[in-house]
Amino acid sequence: MPKKVFVSGCYDLLHSGHVEFFRQAAEYGDLYVGIGSDKTYLGYKHRKTIYSEQERLFMVKSIRYVKDAYINAGSGVMDFVPTLDIVKPDVFVVNSDGGSEEKRRCCEERGIEYVELSREPHRGLAPRSSTALKKTESQIPTRLDLAGTWIDQPYVSQYAPGWALTISLEPTFEIRERCGLSTSTRNMIRKIWPYSLPNMDPETLAKLVFCFENDPERSDGIISGAQDAIGICVPPLLQQPLLAGEDRDVRGRGGAFVAGEPSGDDSHGTATAGVQRGGRQGHHRGEGEGPGRSGRPLLDGHHQ
Repeated sequence: MPKKVFVSGCYDLLHSGHVEFFRQAAEYGDLYVGIGSDKTYLGYKHRKTIYSEQERLFMVKSIRYVKDAYINAGSGVMDFVPTLDIVKPDVFVVNSDGGSEEKRRCCEERGIEYVELSREPHRGLAPRSSTALKKTESQIPTRLDLAGTWIDQPYVSQYAPGWALTISLEPTFEIRERCGLSTSTRNMIRKIWPYSLPNMDPETLAKLVFCFENDPERSDGIISGAQDAIGICVPPLLQQPLLAGEDRDVRGRGGAFVAGEPSGDDSHGTATAGVQRGGRQGHHRGEGEGPGRSGRPLLDGHHQ
C-alpha cells in the first residue's frame, strides 16, 4: 500500500514550478494537497487572491500527480494543520525555501517524516516562482512625461500654468525604481490591481488612483500629483509616433490628446499620449480644460 504524502501552499498563480513540485512529491506516494483559503491569504499577504479558493482547488485537483486536495481550515503559516490531521500522511514535503523548524516540530509530534526538496525546474523548462511572476508579468502601464513636467504641482502652475504632454507605456521589462516613470504611483496601483488595470471608465479610474495615493486629511487642503494618475490611466484615441522612432521594447495603447481633441498619425505609433493642463491656485488642471474625451478637467487640487 503506497504511503500518503502531504504538501501545502496557496497555488494562486499556478505554474510549471508547482507542477514539478507535485511530481517530485508524488514520488514518495499518493499526494494530498492542502490549499490556503481566501481568508488566510488575505490575512497573511494583505491582498486578495487572483483566483478564488474554489478555482484553485479545481485546478490543483486536475493535476495528474495529485490524489486529492482540500481547502485548509486553519490560519497563518500553519493553516494546514487541521488538514494534516484529517489526511494523516506518512510524509510531509516542503520546498527548501518553504521549510521551517515549526513545521518540522509539527511533523515530529505526529510521527510524520519531514522532507525538504530543492526548488528545481522540470528538465528543459525555465525556473518559475509566484514571486518572480508577480514582479515581471504585471501589465500596469507607466507614465512618461514629454513636456510640462511638474505642471500639476501648485507651486509651479501658479506661476506658469500650461500643458503637460504624457505618454502611457506598457513595458515588457521590469522598470527600475525612481527612474522618472511614475514608479511610485504604479506601485500604489499594484497594491489594488497587481497585474492589470480594471476595464472601466479611465477618468473614473484615474480619480480612484489619485485618491488612493493621496491622504485626504492634509492640513493645507492641497493635494498634488494628478499628472501621474492621469498619465497612467487615461488612454488616448489614436496612434502617435514615439519620439523619433519606435521602441520595440515598449507596447503602447493609443495616440495623443490636445485640449481634448485627438491628433496624430498611426503609422509608427507604439505609445499613448495625453495632454494635461496645469492651473492656478492649487488646482491640477485649468478651468474647463483637460485630456478627457469631453475636454473637461479630470482632477483638481482639492478633493471634491
